Parts: sequence; structure tokens; C-alpha cells
Amino acid sequence: MRRSDMNCKQFQKYIPQFFAEELNIEETESFLLHVTECKECAEELETMHLLEVGLLQLDSDGKDENYDFKKLLKGKLDAAEKRLRKAHRARKVHNTIVALANIAAAIGMIYQAFMMFGGEEWLANYF
Repeated sequence: MRRSDMNCKQFQKYIPQFFAEELNIEETESFLLHVTECKECAEELETMHLLEVGLLQLDSDGKDENYDFKKLLKGKLDAAEKRLRKAHRARKVHNTIVALANIAAAIGMIYQAFMMFGGEEWLANYF
């Protein structure tokens, strides 16, 4: 696992965007790596989540719901991790398709060159 290139100040700036699911893949990856590496930022994220959910609870017309704040935050972090894995899989599939297309193009060019420079004669002699 690589180290996060995000510092604590950047992490704090990204917290609202994380909750709104507005971070791109690279930002999400750095955010998740940083939260696992930095205890202070993990605590800051918990506090901000507590405030966010608490404010939402106040706005919920007085419904008395019991929230497991840590479980809700873990769910958000797990969902972000799942989106990240899905994006990495999609990138691998894309890269594989591009590589296969390049191989097919190279084979086609080699075949064309072979046929241009007497390949038909060679094939007739040996097959």
C-alpha cells in the first residue's frame, strides 16, 4: 500500500466534499489513505460526521432516531472504498482493451507488410 500524498490541511479541506461524494478518484484515494495513516484526521473526520448527522437529526422534524455515528461513518468510508475499487477495475479493463487493440493493430500491420513484400509467394511455396 502506498503512502498518502495528502497533508492534514488538505484533508480537512476535503471533508465536506467527501461527505457530498464530490471527490474524484485520485482525491478519494489520497483521502482514504490519509485517514488510515493519521489518527488526528480520523478523529477530525469523526467529529465532523457527528456534527453533520447531528444537524440532520435536528432538521428531521423532531423524529427521535438513534444513530450509530461510527457505523454510519464506517459505511461512508466503505462506500468510498468500494467506488475506488470499482474505478480501479474499470481502469484495468480499459487498459487491457487498449493493449489488445494495439496488439491487433500491430499484427494487422505486420501482415500487411508481409503481404506487400512477397508474402503470397512464400505462403504458396510452403503451404
